[in-house]
Amino acid sequence: RSGLAVLRPDGAGGRWSAGPCPEPPPRLSKRKKGAMGSAHSMYRDYDWKSTPGTCRERVICYPMADSPTGDGLSVISDPLDKYMTKEQLWQALVRWRQVPLRTLATLEMEVNEEEDGTIVTKRVMDMSKIKEGHSGLVRKVDASSPIRISRTEVDHDGMMMTRSIFYGDGRSLAHNRDFIRVTTDPLIVEAWRIDVSSGTRLCEDDLSSFMETILNQVVTMKGDAMPDIEEIDNSQSSVRENLSILCW
Repeated sequence: RSGLAVLRPDGAGGRWSAGPCPEPPPRLSKRKKGAMGSAHSMYRDYDWKSTPGTCRERVICYPMADSPTGDGLSVISDPLDKYMTKEQLWQALVRWRQVPLRTLATLEMEVNEEEDGTIVTKRVMDMSKIKEGHSGLVRKVDASSPIRISRTEVDHDGMMMTRSIFYGDGRSLAHNRDFIRVTTDPLIVEAWRIDVSSGTRLCEDDLSSFMETILNQVVTMKGDAMPDIEEIDNSQSSVRENLSILCW
């Protein structure tokens, strides 16, 4: 694949540049924690400046990777420039929040958009379908109130979404706070969570697997079929096996 481009970090600022593509090294396992501190060393070698819409390869996401902005570790995607434009990608991600799926654990759901663009989803949950002992929403489950209110703040200029889930009072956090950001040059989706109890930044395999599922539906423009995350069972070998009850 001579003549293609490979991404390289340009100095300590986290910027990326394109250069001649060497012979690709053996593929590293993205699931091996601690093997690499930066996902740039795990990127496939391909020309990310190709015409948008020309690629149909599967998108890969990498856990515990250096953020392109340099503000910590995140899950980051392969460069998406040859899949779609930044406008198409951002619109598809916003629509994912505007049209969430009703999952097996959702009895009722109502979605509204506030004047500032915040997307508010109110759910009445079937508590019998939410298992205790797993991460996220169920960590602080309140069995006396099945109502969950999700607020997704949308920053169109910065191409960033922040999602918070509250109990029925609309004030008490019931879930880790989630972040999704789109960066350009190259076009990358970045995701991470902040643990509500410890403030720890989370970006491990479960979130990486979920974002792969989302992005591989985004790049084929099948946004209406994308799942939501409600529970991630860390004991499972594959989050994808449990997508019927996941919601973001």
